Amino acid sequence: NEKYIQSSEDVYNILMPLIYGSRQELFYVFLLGPRNKVIGEPREIAKGQRDEVALQPNLVFELALKEGAKAIIVAHNHPSGDPIPSDGDIEMTRKLIDAGHLMNVPLLDHLIIGEPRENHLGFFSVAASKIVHF
Repeated sequence: NEKYIQSSEDVYNILMPLIYGSRQELFYVFLLGPRNKVIGEPREIAKGQRDEVALQPNLVFELALKEGAKAIIVAHNHPSGDPIPSDGDIEMTRKLIDAGHLMNVPLLDHLIIGEPRENHLGFFSVAASKIVHF
């Protein structure tokens, strides 16, 4: 049952069943091999409070290097349902991008998962938004 990530929607569809209804922030990493094939299952690497999560970038890349990942995608939920990234989310994305360049395991995207509403899809892709350069 091989899974490949071809779009941010693929990440959302895989992760949504795992985090739907959670009242705390959960942070996941997708380890990707050649052609963005998902290595194993998405790994929960941090749990947060209702509105924040403390993530150690070294844990993300330690796991990626151990598993031989060629790239990673990270994602976390906002229990409020609003997927718009906070300043902290953007800062964390920048740190992970920089660490990924150093480790030669690029971060391809950071998704923030909320709930689908009339005015948005239920997730926010930092890469697609072009807020930061990947």
